Amino acid sequence: MFSETSDHALLDLYGDSPSRYKLLLVFASHPLDSFNLRDAAREADISFSTIHNHTDFLDYLVEVGLLETKGSGTTLYQLNMDSEFAQSLVEWYRMNERARHFYESAESNEGATTEFYK
Repeated sequence: MFSETSDHALLDLYGDSPSRYKLLLVFASHPLDSFNLRDAAREADISFSTIHNHTDFLDYLVEVGLLETKGSGTTLYQLNMDSEFAQSLVEWYRMNERARHFYESAESNEGATTEFYK
């Protein structure tokens, strides 16, 4: 799941709450998947009642073209990969994950990292 204390940039820029930030990360980490509200809440590790408090945020993301909706009956939300904003969000997420992986690898091999920076 997602940490609300790391990756501050999106929290500062796009979300006024950790829940909104986590929702953005769900879509960035699964750019080709569609989510109903319950699945998005589960993936973001937030309660179903919390996501209902943020449907206006999801509607806003649809309005600005970051997300698109699909389905009849149950609304499914998916990243709109035709949007440059969505493409940049996914690129940022992937770059951030690579950097996190590198950092964790370097941290577990601290001696080698120290030698690298000499």
